[in-house]
Amino acid sequence: MSHAQNENLVTNGSFEAAGAASDLPDGCDTWVPFEAVAPSFTWDTGTARSGQRSLKIEQPGKPGCYGRWEVTIPELPPATHYRVSVYAKTAGVEIPARSVAVELSWFGPGKEGDLFHGKCGWQHVGRRASPEGGWQRFERVVWRPAGAESLRVDLYLRWTEKGTVWFDDLHVVPVTAPQPRPVSIAVSGTRCGDTDPIAAARYWAEQITLAVKEGADLIVLPEFSAGAAYDTPEQLPACSTPIPGPVTDLIAAAARNAGALVVYNLLENSSGVLYNTSVLFGRSGAVVGTYRKVHLAIYEVWAGITPGAHFPVFDTDIGRAGMLVCWDNTFPESARTLAAHGAEIVITNNGTTSASRAADSGVVIAQANTGGKAGCIIAADGTVLALVENDCPFVYATADLAAICHWRGKPQFDDARSRMWNERRPEAYGPLTAASPAGHDASPRSPAM
Repeated sequence: MSHAQNENLVTNGSFEAAGAASDLPDGCDTWVPFEAVAPSFTWDTGTARSGQRSLKIEQPGKPGCYGRWEVTIPELPPATHYRVSVYAKTAGVEIPARSVAVELSWFGPGKEGDLFHGKCGWQHVGRRASPEGGWQRFERVVWRPAGAESLRVDLYLRWTEKGTVWFDDLHVVPVTAPQPRPVSIAVSGTRCGDTDPIAAARYWAEQITLAVKEGADLIVLPEFSAGAAYDTPEQLPACSTPIPGPVTDLIAAAARNAGALVVYNLLENSSGVLYNTSVLFGRSGAVVGTYRKVHLAIYEVWAGITPGAHFPVFDTDIGRAGMLVCWDNTFPESARTLAAHGAEIVITNNGTTSASRAADSGVVIAQANTGGKAGCIIAADGTVLALVENDCPFVYATADLAAICHWRGKPQFDDARSRMWNERRPEAYGPLTAASPAGHDASPRSPAM
């Protein structure tokens, strides 16, 4: 059987046509692991997004719930990628993000079974848009695992004592494979040594010119590109600069001449209040965004610097970018929050935990340093692409923002980022947002003898 591009491979995606069994729609079946947790299944005529019918799962109010509708595509066209979309509507489900799920199970020739038996691949399909008329859209472009000849779409209700979900308008459409998105990155591994902001900006403008000769799309400069006198806080205002101001004008001109994105860190002076701030310049030299360091080092606290309060993310021509500074990297919530806001690349200065932060949050990390071995470029799976071995102007690497990060390197078990965002349980993480979590009181522990 041949299929045209953009043709829905689900022949009964609106669930209107009856199958051989009159109580089930064509191409659909139900499944539960064992009877004690079985919800009830209905080919519903009371609620539908389009047409007259939908697939309904209901849990009438008993502990435990795990069941699914199964929609099988027995024969796949020779495409490598597919766009899968379906809509779900809930009523009375306590935590829909936990209890309503869409998953894909891929099978090779002659294979039967469930769990991992017979499957040659498995993937999540996540939520993609705000509800429309109460209907939540699930959508994802997925790759076809090696050896897959058929696909089953699994529509779940699980882990809720009560509530109802309806599914409607299922589409599986062959699409063109996504293109790679390579970004050439340069991160600095040295310092200027000049505490005068203008002199330091001129120095780094020259360094930007050198970095772009290597083809860099993104140039990341170190924390406090002009040094700051923390040991004498009264001198800090002299090391500070407004935004915009003469320093940012110099770096903006350098970014414009280089035709590259540049991240420059400085001591910002905003009406006399000082912040440790990173500035992202676009290829035109315009300021794309600024980030004020949230987690201050203790000597910054003592010096009177004020912390920021947010982790913003900015759209650029290379992708969605967020910034961190030094001590921010110690807290996994920093990179994770940027990733939750859609960041694909995290640009930071000074730190030693980049590989774990990249893998934890599924983001590329571009990290400059003022010397030593902390400067690095890390792929989203935690692979080190470039590392500053010694004090040096720059190291370079190319990172693909579209690269798939297979979980434990196994393509059959989905992309690690997809698993992270679809399997996390934020309802259980409440203590992380508490100012003083239980178990972390102020009393000192006995020192080791």
